[in-house]
Amino acid sequence: MTAPVDIISFSVASAAVVSTFTDLEHNDAADIFTGGTARKLAFELSNVGANLTDLSLMVKFHKDGTYQNYITGAEWAVSTVVPPLIQASADLHTLAAGSPGLGWAFLDLPPCYAIKFQGKCGTTTALTARGTIWR
Repeated sequence: MTAPVDIISFSVASAAVVSTFTDLEHNDAADIFTGGTARKLAFELSNVGANLTDLSLMVKFHKDGTYQNYITGAEWAVSTVVPPLIQASADLHTLAAGSPGLGWAFLDLPPCYAIKFQGKCGTTTALTARGTIWR
């Protein structure tokens, strides 16, 4: 008998991603809780203001822990950093302005308590990440 698959859907955003890393949030919280046994992540990224200069996916291994970089910067272009990483293009971390839903990725996650996304941009942009975690 096959075990049931747990699915967690999420949508996080920031209307003001700036030149320092900015959390994408939902209801004033950046944490996307995984239930501790996350295995797969699929998400799309929408950027409507200015070109991104970086995108970070961070993981937290314990509720009292701190976030650690899981994949950031040019690592998005190197599928051996977090195999398997499948994405729409090698420049997801520098997604161009006016790209609603054009950036997407599918990757493995370690077992962790929560994840969060952060974006960075030269001026100001509105950035949204929507996706699904399953285990």
